[in-house]
Amino acid sequence: MGVGYLGSSGQIFSSTDFNTWTNQLTERIPTLYSVIWDGSRFVAAGDKIIATSPDGVSWTTLSTPSTFFYSMIYDGTRYVAVGTNGGTGIIQTSTDGITWTTVNSVDYVYSRIRYVNGQYFAVGLHPITYEGIVMHSTDGTSWSDKTPSGYGSYLYNDVAWDGSKYVMIGSDWYYEFLSLTTTNPADAGSYTNKGNISVTGGVLPGSYFTENVLEYSNGKFVATAMDLNAGNAIFLLSTDGINWSTHATNAASEINCIVASGNQFAMLGSNDHKFLVNYGSTLPVQLKQFDAKLQAGDGLLTWSTASEQNSREFRIQHSVDAQAWEQLGVVAAAGNSEQLKSYQFKHRDLTAGTHYYRLLQVDNDNRQSYSAIRKLVVTEQSKLRVYPNPSNGDIQLQKESNGTSTVIVINANGQKLYQSVHTGNPITVSSQSWPAGVYKIRVIENGRAEVLTFLKNNQQPRGGLRELFVE
Repeated sequence: MGVGYLGSSGQIFSSTDFNTWTNQLTERIPTLYSVIWDGSRFVAAGDKIIATSPDGVSWTTLSTPSTFFYSMIYDGTRYVAVGTNGGTGIIQTSTDGITWTTVNSVDYVYSRIRYVNGQYFAVGLHPITYEGIVMHSTDGTSWSDKTPSGYGSYLYNDVAWDGSKYVMIGSDWYYEFLSLTTTNPADAGSYTNKGNISVTGGVLPGSYFTENVLEYSNGKFVATAMDLNAGNAIFLLSTDGINWSTHATNAASEINCIVASGNQFAMLGSNDHKFLVNYGSTLPVQLKQFDAKLQAGDGLLTWSTASEQNSREFRIQHSVDAQAWEQLGVVAAAGNSEQLKSYQFKHRDLTAGTHYYRLLQVDNDNRQSYSAIRKLVVTEQSKLRVYPNPSNGDIQLQKESNGTSTVIVINANGQKLYQSVHTGNPITVSSQSWPAGVYKIRVIENGRAEVLTFLKNNQQPRGGLRELFVE
């Protein structure tokens, strides 16, 4: 899924193979800059617009905030986005994509926000002094300026985590490519290991604004930059985030998004350019299959290998947002084998929600590589009820608790018809003024949102016996 703009019109394209792309918009919308998947829907953000889609094909406008959003992430419970409002750089959060709260405001221009290994980063530059900025947060709400000290920077553009350290990239005061590493992003003085770049072909890698993106997968870093001499896109490759090799292209494009799967890195850029980088394989294990399924309330992970060389173990990792990972356990590997080997692991008593799993394959030389990610969705029987349903008058929302809730009603076109804060249980909402049709009722309490479907029926109740008395 890719978003962008042509002139002043937003564009949304989708592809199943990264080769053939289909335009999914049937009407004009404002420019778009960011798109994410929150576990149940796609959410795109841009010039005072938030749009959503359940399938990447049918899109509706969710809200029209006053902010010009450049970049957005979802941390499992809420959206966090960076942008500008009235010329001021801001960071905003939202639990539903409709109501946004400003949690940080500075005189900088943010180019990107990242949620990496449970840490939040907002990066960019000052529009007057042209100095880079790195804002850091551990909760997405309280932010501190943790710009690396001791390094002259024009801007910072992206950050990645390789399992042991964070790698930050941007450009120095001469606009040339800059990379730094740290194990403690909360300490601005902890950044070190200024990158060494092996340049070939007379290229000069650097960036002026958003031409730097960075991703890590399977023991490899792939970064992008612009050739300051020719204006073309450049790839930078590294196995440690410190020593980089450059690979020039003939494409006059600014690459500003990247995703990785295994050894393949996919990128989109301006002028309708698409790039795929296959960065060699150092897998100690040839993984044949890796699956996750529900079994009696447990998550059953199964995988098999076609061959193994010097393999030591599989570390099973789990996440609820595909960003911050924890280790669940370790399964010993076969060591050396040319035969099919099968393995399994159970994650006991799964809670309701979305669960992500991956394998970290480790050999006896401590080489490591990750498998593809697998997802399990565990549904919970909701205790939220709406009655009567259908109805043409007042409706009752029966909750589990008597706490304070925000109730939002959205029609089939994605328009918000009702929003109010209620305390107590049940909640009474009048539907008399709503046209007949299907509505989504979202109830938010303690940061958790539940959604019900309600049918408005304008027909009057049929006549009939209401009471019978027999003597």
